[in-house]
This record gives sequence, structure tokens and C-alpha cells, in this order.
Amino acid sequence: MNNAQSTTLASRRLLIWGILIVVLMAAVVGFVITLPRIAPQFVIAHSPWIWPVLQAEAYKTEGKEPDLSDQKEWVERLNLVDRLMNEENWEQAAIPVLTRALDHPDLRMRRTAASALSTLLTHNNGRTPVIQNGELVTRLRRLLDDPDADVFTHAFRFLLHHEDSASAQAILDYLPRACGVVPNGRKIPLDGTIYIFFGTVGEPHPLRHLRLADVVDQAQRWLATSDPDLTRLALMALGFSDDPQALPLLDAHLGKHLEQEEYWVGWDPAGYALSLNTQPGVIELLKSALADADPVRRRSAAGALIGRDEIGQIDESISLARASIDDSDGEVRKQVAMALASFPLKQTLPDLCHLITRGGEPAVAAINRVRSNRMFLHRNRPWWGRGDIGPAVNADTPRKLGA
Repeated sequence: MNNAQSTTLASRRLLIWGILIVVLMAAVVGFVITLPRIAPQFVIAHSPWIWPVLQAEAYKTEGKEPDLSDQKEWVERLNLVDRLMNEENWEQAAIPVLTRALDHPDLRMRRTAASALSTLLTHNNGRTPVIQNGELVTRLRRLLDDPDADVFTHAFRFLLHHEDSASAQAILDYLPRACGVVPNGRKIPLDGTIYIFFGTVGEPHPLRHLRLADVVDQAQRWLATSDPDLTRLALMALGFSDDPQALPLLDAHLGKHLEQEEYWVGWDPAGYALSLNTQPGVIELLKSALADADPVRRRSAAGALIGRDEIGQIDESISLARASIDDSDGEVRKQVAMALASFPLKQTLPDLCHLITRGGEPAVAAINRVRSNRMFLHRNRPWWGRGDIGPAVNADTPRKLGA
């Protein structure tokens, strides 16, 4: 074999080995790329890199957002959050990856990244330095225009805890969508989301940190539309505003927007907003409304007393309710019964017995309705406190108590 043939043979062998190496590398790369799809749990448990972990979490959902009300899936999402936070210099390592994932064309990746961030914030009580990353927050604001409801919801939840003027304005601009309101002529029915969002009990509400003037200005714009859903939203937002301008607006709308939908019939968003408002002027406003000649305003004002023990002003609220205990309108008396039933039993028991004796079954039904609702809202403490009344009151309760 001459030198030319030897050189040609060596070149062929080198080419074959090169091809084999390229094929092998392609196979390895392909396997690594597809591993998050075919073995997501393995990747989540063992991958030293964050991006494959996010991919595995995304592919594991099979295109659907995990049901975080399910304990197992909630724990898995918290495991992802813990994994991110356990990284050395985790903010520098995880935030660029999460930021990149927020712009990913795959919806599952956007959902997973946004969900991880909102869970991270909730799980860590908002103390994580992640909210200081300007680029990340900017991208999350852009996600408020994402057509996917889950991506939007997680971005919105995150921004609720980010206290800067741009995020605050974004919250107000997108609050209708967050509460199920679509004010563009193609409305969807307003569901329980709005009540859950505004009905947070026992913790500071996210709207509290917004600039008061911004909340009032936005509420006035919504009220000017005459849209019933936006009107409801505006009134409830004013309930969380400590701006003195909020009270005249709520007073002007008290009793004018009663719900007509089943279950919520007679419910007044302005009255509910007043029941949440902590300004001292609310008591004088309700006192004036309870003396109004219009029974509808008196009814809404009495309803606004329900549950005010959650924000203090118990003695003042009980005094107002007692002043209307013999109102000439039966519906007002029913609201008064519900208000008194929402306060500590040891302070209102004689009043409740008086209402039961005078009002009979309607008063009993009103009292038990509030009792059952408040047991649902306050599962961690018995509503009756130290009282000795059983699971429900009835027309015979005053006699049993010797009242």
C-alpha cells in the first residue's frame, strides 16, 4: 500500500469517526433536550440547572395549569419554589431564567414561570428580593395583556405586592379583568371572583398600599361609565380607600345598586364597601343614613353594620344597630338582626332575643343565615365565642335563656 492509499484510508477513518462522534453528540443533546418531557420527575429531582427544571414542570402539566387547590400539586409547586430559593446566590441564578421563561412562546413555560413567581411571593410573605428586579417586574406588567387567564392571574397576583407607582397603576387598570369584568360589550357574567378578591378577611388588603387619590380617581372613572359591573367594582374599591373623598361617593350610591341576581338579591355593594371602610367618618355616615326617610337607604346602612367587628368600632356599630332595632320597616329590622348576630354574642344576646320575640321566624332565619356565613368565613374560631347557644337559634331560644 503506497502513501497515497494510506492517507486516503486514514482520512476515511477520520471522517467515519467524526460522523459517529457528531451522531453520538446529537443523540446525547437530543436526549438531554427531551428528558424534561419524557422524565419530568427525574429532571426536577436531579437536574443541577434551573431551566430544565422549569421545562419539566411545564411539560408535566400537559398544557393545563395545575390545580393548586389540590394538596399534592400545591406541595409540588412549593417544592419548585424551595428549589429555586435553595440555589446558591439564587436571585442571580434563578431570576434571569424565570425572566427568560416569561417571554417563552410555549404557553406552558409562561404559566409555570408566572405561577412559580406568584407562589414564591405568597410562600415567602413578600419578603423575597425578587420584587426588586426591575426587568422582571417590567415583563410581568407586559403579561397583564397575555390572553391566557392563568398567566394573567399569576402576574396580577405578583404585582399586587410590588409597591411602585407603575405597578399600582397597572393594578387599577387591570382590576376589572382580575375580577371577571369585561367592559367592552362582550361581558362575561360577574362571578364570585370579585367577592373573594375584595372579601379578604383578617389580613391587609392589596389595594391598601395604592395611592389613595389614584384609587378614587379610577373609581370615579368607572362610576362615570354607568356600567353596572364597573360601578360595583368602583364602590368596592372605594371601601378599601382611606381617602376622605371616598365617603361622599359611597354615601351618594348607598341603596342605589341593589343586586338582582339569585342569592345576591338585595345585596348592596356600597353598603358592603362601607362595612369594610375603616375611616372614623363611616359611623356618622351610617347614623345619618339609618335616620333617612328612604327605607332602602336605611336597609343598606343596617347591612353595612354586619361584620364591622372585624375592623374595630364594635361599640359604635352595636349602638347604631340598637337604635334601629324597632324600625318600622321589616327588612331594616332583618338587616339589624343580621348585624347584631355578627357581633360578639355576650354583647348582643338581649337584643337578639328581643328581635326573635318580636320578629319570629324571619328574625330567626336572618340570625342563623349570618351565623352560618360567618362560620364559613372564620373557620379557625367558633362564631358563637363562649356562648351556650347550640348549633342554631329558634323561636324558643329566648325562653330557654330566660330572656
